[in-house]
Amino acid sequence: MVLPGCRPYAFAEGFTFDIIFPYGIGSYQQITFFNQIMPPWFSSRTRGEAALDVFLLTGDFRDENGRCAMEFYGRSTTDRTIRLRFPQAQVVFFVERNASLPAFEGLLERREVNLSNEQLQPVDALYFDTWQHSRRASQRCLENHISIYEGDVRPTDRFLMERFIYGGVHIDSDGIDEDKAGTIVNPRLVAADVSTELSSLSFDIETDRHHSEVYSIAWDFRAGSRRIQQVVVRGEPAQSTPTVSMVDSETALLSAFIDALKTLDPDLLLGWHVEGFDLRVLQNLADRCRMPLALGRGGRPVKMVPLRNDQYRVVVPGRVVIDGPTALRQNFFTYENYSLDAVAQLVLDRGKLIEDQNDSGESKVNEIDRLFADDKPALARYNLEDCVLVTDILDKVGLITMMQRRVQLSGMLLDHVGRSTAAFDHLMLPRYHREGFVAPDVRSIEVREHAAGGYVMDPEPGLYHRTIVLDFKSLYPSLIRTFKIDPLSRLLADEKGISVPNGIRFSRTRSILPEMIETLMQRRAEAKDAKDQALSQAIKILMNSFYGVMGSGGCRFYHPDLPTAITSTGKWLLIESRSWLEARGYRVLYGDTDSIFVEIPESHSDWQAEGPVLADTLNGYWKDRLHDEFDVDSILEFEFEKAYAMFFLPAVRGGQLGAKKRYAGLRVNVDTPVVEIVGLEAVRSDWTPMARAFQRELFQRLFDDRPLISWMKAWVKALHRGDYDDRLTYTKRLRKPLAEYTRSTPPHVKAARLMASPGRRISYVMTHRGPMPLERNHVDIDYTHYIDRQIRPIADQVLALDGQTFNEDVLSKQLKLF
Repeated sequence: MVLPGCRPYAFAEGFTFDIIFPYGIGSYQQITFFNQIMPPWFSSRTRGEAALDVFLLTGDFRDENGRCAMEFYGRSTTDRTIRLRFPQAQVVFFVERNASLPAFEGLLERREVNLSNEQLQPVDALYFDTWQHSRRASQRCLENHISIYEGDVRPTDRFLMERFIYGGVHIDSDGIDEDKAGTIVNPRLVAADVSTELSSLSFDIETDRHHSEVYSIAWDFRAGSRRIQQVVVRGEPAQSTPTVSMVDSETALLSAFIDALKTLDPDLLLGWHVEGFDLRVLQNLADRCRMPLALGRGGRPVKMVPLRNDQYRVVVPGRVVIDGPTALRQNFFTYENYSLDAVAQLVLDRGKLIEDQNDSGESKVNEIDRLFADDKPALARYNLEDCVLVTDILDKVGLITMMQRRVQLSGMLLDHVGRSTAAFDHLMLPRYHREGFVAPDVRSIEVREHAAGGYVMDPEPGLYHRTIVLDFKSLYPSLIRTFKIDPLSRLLADEKGISVPNGIRFSRTRSILPEMIETLMQRRAEAKDAKDQALSQAIKILMNSFYGVMGSGGCRFYHPDLPTAITSTGKWLLIESRSWLEARGYRVLYGDTDSIFVEIPESHSDWQAEGPVLADTLNGYWKDRLHDEFDVDSILEFEFEKAYAMFFLPAVRGGQLGAKKRYAGLRVNVDTPVVEIVGLEAVRSDWTPMARAFQRELFQRLFDDRPLISWMKAWVKALHRGDYDDRLTYTKRLRKPLAEYTRSTPPHVKAARLMASPGRRISYVMTHRGPMPLERNHVDIDYTHYIDRQIRPIADQVLALDGQTFNEDVLSKQLKLF
């Protein structure tokens, strides 16, 4: 199958050849085009007998010896660490052909190419010897108001995307020229679908309370069935055991860890908050010891790349750092509490060996200090168990497999797999070139208007019965396919093009993104049939990112018409669907982006059966209407998602209007009826466990038609008795260093300033003295605060249904008791 609409393009004197590349996992497409950007080490042959298949892990470049050198590390299917090196890469960007340019240092050639900018003006390619020279030249052009194109594309990214490489490469046997250091120089590469098992090393450090002294380092290494666990602790060397090594200094401690990485050579470095804590502490230790933190392959040191708010991105050359909480969030694993102990308890049903606070109120910090002084074997066990928990969690949820799937779909290597804008470049840019166009430089993008979010109907507050939810299946990707919405089709739209309801036009005949999404949706259906949850979720993440990326000023393909066409059409579909339903006697209670909530009339005895019938009927309606009004084949598909026997929509606090994106219901189209809560306090981590439990039981009682007032009174009494003292903790993250909180001082900041060594995540309890850290004594709990700020707002949402209030009907007759 040939990618629709592809045209030949040229960056130099070219020749034609065929390249086979993966387009979605397990499928291949063939394209013929002129090769004029590819250097001589690129192979034009299709795959033959395998010599070496490699899954790439990292890609990096640097200027050395007057040239831009690129290197990639990967793991072969023969379980070898592979380093690919290209020491004389060229760096390219584009300018308009009629542009008059000053002299540039390092310019190798200005060459005519068969490409145009989006204004249909021809462009030339400028080739430079180093990245630095290219960056200086592009910046100089911008300062002199000379338009440039793609001057910000990293050499390694262009190298991979123009070869349609999605993580895997095949190296032909005559393309392997391996030097003594195990490096393959200038190999001939062909894109390949490669999967291989990666080795990992989970590590953790223990320190004193000020993080100025490192007590121990532990690691859990796994490579297939091979497993090695080790802890290095400062202590008497004579007390060492096979698993626990005692060393006499911090320098020896760090050296042992560096030597272990060199020997074990893991592909992945795992940990929990390792970027924000462990690696920063180790870097400080290395600085004190006057030695490099050489954790990278080839003995190369760690690079700490500063970000905002005192945060860092840690680069370990040749290895991929996977920080548990960050990686879980980026891959859409959601937990109320991302502490290691909380996630471990939920996923593994076991937790850390030392709790954050014991029954005596002693903190974990105090216990670690005690163990280092009095019981180093126990400290080693605790340190190692933290490593094992991380490995087991990531293995149990399938995170590494998910990330590998995302590499194979987006082309982003593992160290950049969460970069949705860069992934869009990887998918779009080479296809854009083959359509004859270059894209703007991101530095020249001007955001004219921000993308609107999904349309949300105003809900009608109240308690309802017999409510079904109809959901547009993959609404935004389906809109892109139906109306051919993408950067190329917008650019080439004419009077014969497709018009969306608000009048924005797109080409009927030439587009890129709709065809790409069609392939991805086919692959997702196959993944679901094969029960490959990781692949299915990876495809969903990728497709859902397209809308947000095109509406972002950080995307070179940004244009306000693209997200506006999607969201305005989605809004129109929901509004028109509501009108169609209401005209037939149904009441629409609420709608949000791609879902519509419909109350079924009492006259329908088998009300749940209405869901599939309504979905099918609406699909037929939209298929006919879109064909008649817009001359398009509808890809849109409503599906019956949920049925609620009872459904509650709250009002905004202190008002009469409905609160958007918040509801609760008793879902019944499942094996066992279950209370589902969306957007309310019970599912928000910034409310206390006590308040979340109160709301969950409140809705269970409401839907079971059990008494509420007497139960609330009993809850208040139990609160004052101290029955819920262990569930009154607030937890909130510090978004910036404590010293930067100057204009206001939120409660969690006040609590953090009372702590000896606060981390990023602060847990505190409200007392009559104010917010107190969890590690401090808090015998004077301010129960009135919890009643007013946690219980009353939740209770009033429901009591308002009968015209009651928490103060009048629950508290007024109880105040004398306290």
